Amino acid sequence: YQRRVHGRFSAPSMLSNISRSVARRVNATAAAALLTPNGGFCHRCNSTYTGSCHCGQVKFECAGEPVAVVNCHCSVCRRCHSGPYAELCVYEPSHLKVTQGENNLTKYVTGKEDRYSCKTCGSKVYSQLNHLVKRACFTQNIDGHGPDGKIRQQFRPAFHIFYGSGTVSVKDGLPKYDTLPAALGGSDKQLPENFHDVRL
Repeated sequence: YQRRVHGRFSAPSMLSNISRSVARRVNATAAAALLTPNGGFCHRCNSTYTGSCHCGQVKFECAGEPVAVVNCHCSVCRRCHSGPYAELCVYEPSHLKVTQGENNLTKYVTGKEDRYSCKTCGSKVYSQLNHLVKRACFTQNIDGHGPDGKIRQQFRPAFHIFYGSGTVSVKDGLPKYDTLPAALGGSDKQLPENFHDVRL
């Protein structure tokens, strides 16, 4: 994706242009879906996915595939997750529900988000994205992810947001937005993958 986003083609061709156009439409659709009531993207609910906090006291269930999956590098997510970025699997509120241990959750409010964690182990369980009217769980807490390093195709991220605010370069070929895509009210400016390697 980086080569398509930044237009650095060693041999421009019709196929390259088509691929770049498709990539833009896919990412724009994923971003726009975050603003769409009732879920406008990847709204297949014939599968159910489960997850939990680390200790298992809190369990949750996701109906169908996420509206979008993004990696957020904003300073709030980085500090709340104690990591370089947060992997957000975004759902309609009615499609992400706590099925066990809701009374074992603690809420921490950070501006536009209500962040829920397990009182016992401290794991982040989900966030209520009030500005988008969505909920987000986290890729690593979904059952079946983590032990072998593999992530299901439907939970792989589409792009990175607030990359300019981050601290590490992630070379995964995905688009890296300085803030947010235009569909989410951002500048739509994208940064090179090695941005954090070369900045002063």
